Amino acid sequence: MSSIFMVLSRKKISLPLLKGPGKYSLIPSCYHQRLTAIHRIPASKYPMLQQSVTLTGLGTSQFEESVEAMKEFYSLFEREFPADMMVPWLPGPCSLSSGRTMSFTNRFFTKRTEALTLKAIPFSYQVDPKGFLNRMTSKDLFHAQENQVQYLKRVEDMEAGYRSVSVIKELFE
Repeated sequence: MSSIFMVLSRKKISLPLLKGPGKYSLIPSCYHQRLTAIHRIPASKYPMLQQSVTLTGLGTSQFEESVEAMKEFYSLFEREFPADMMVPWLPGPCSLSSGRTMSFTNRFFTKRTEALTLKAIPFSYQVDPKGFLNRMTSKDLFHAQENQVQYLKRVEDMEAGYRSVSVIKELFE
């Protein structure tokens, strides 16, 4: 099995590069990450805070096939939901090569008025070691399971085939 590396937080992690019929599991390189001084953001902007990652395969055919598969996946949702409920998604250009990029974002917080029954959960120490994000929560704005990002890698297991393993400690400690 071949591998490529994903670089996050100045650390390299070897991740598998897999391709099967109709399935694309390419784990590309982290192309862009933007860090913001969170403690300087006004409270009125807290609901808009999000984390994002932009991935690129630097023009490799496997990644470009993954981009096409993602476009097909998005079109499945497009057919099921009204246009005003969908956020448009298109791959972006890559300034490092002739290839394309895929960007993904996730909000840190949920407004209580949008999720009356969800439970608040704390940010993990690895994600928020100084507690800035946890201190931003309030009765009206909270961090829920749907806001939590899982940092996983796929590993081969002799008995179970493949399984996902958390790499949050490797990335942030």
